[in-house]
Amino acid sequence: MHYRTWAALAPVALLGACGTAVDPEAVKETVAAVETGQLQAIASDDLDGATGVFHADAVMHMPDGRVLTGSEAIRTEFQKMLADPALDVKYTQGSAWASEGGDLAVTSATGEITATGADGKTATT
Repeated sequence: MHYRTWAALAPVALLGACGTAVDPEAVKETVAAVETGQLQAIASDDLDGATGVFHADAVMHMPDGRVLTGSEAIRTEFQKMLADPALDVKYTQGSAWASEGGDLAVTSATGEITATGADGKTATT
């Protein structure tokens, strides 16, 4: 079984707005809830739920080296991914950190993705 570690940088600008005090623990909980919601959307083949978290200027680096630029490119890739009947995502949230200002959070996770490869064979990474 192969496990891949993911790290995500999640800007949480709205939580740090207007110079108000922000609880870093609350920021981490919010980010974890967003990650959980996205995973639930993927599990239920909900394209809007799976991709709604990406900003129009988002950049996603794919395991095969491709770089997807923009939410539409990411949405197109997710659409292909969700159409794969072999798709299975296992994800375990790891540690998290949030800045005192609440404008940046970093999370880690381990997991694996099973999907149909370009050769038509099912593979787990």
